[in-house]
Amino acid sequence: MNMFSKLGVVAGTLVLSAAGIAPAQAQRWTHTDPAGDVTSATECSAEGDSCTETVAAAQTVPDVVHFVADHRARRVNVWARYRDLTASGTRLHQVRYVTNEGIRRHLTLATYNGRVIVRELSRDSDGRKVACTGIRHSIDYTANTVSISVPRACMSAPRNVRVGFGSYAFRNIEDPTTGGWYDDALATGPTPGDLVLGPVLRRG
Repeated sequence: MNMFSKLGVVAGTLVLSAAGIAPAQAQRWTHTDPAGDVTSATECSAEGDSCTETVAAAQTVPDVVHFVADHRARRVNVWARYRDLTASGTRLHQVRYVTNEGIRRHLTLATYNGRVIVRELSRDSDGRKVACTGIRHSIDYTANTVSISVPRACMSAPRNVRVGFGSYAFRNIEDPTTGGWYDDALATGPTPGDLVLGPVLRRG
């Protein structure tokens, strides 16, 4: 299963749906992702999976070039910079969390023409939404940046956490066969499985 095939449930939600971070001591990790490593998914099945994938070096959306993960005393924060972060169309930003206790979550932030239509935390095991009060996000289309902040309490306040990040741009959200483009911030080229995880970050 490729990365784009994992978006089927999210894509269905998008069709139906058609902040400041206080400073504190923390363990922080910074990663630079090479430009020009966006993957193009085409000729997908009716469910949006089984796509043909190729590297689209000239594609600037949604090419992540810089990523920061920050495990603080009360929150887990991520920040990403893109080559180009346009507001038009359907865009999806996703964070993957895996804790030392084995808790696995995905945070999905989806926009349509610049308007947020989905912002939720879900379980990996069954994709069900996890109740979480205090999720924050910020999107700056001028600076080409996205930041997402989730309370540690929504992940059982872990001692350690690993984080992954990816971004997606759909060609036509109402037609899964058209596919789109994606970039795993911690990988180069097509990602055969889930988002690649960064190093272990201990609580600040």
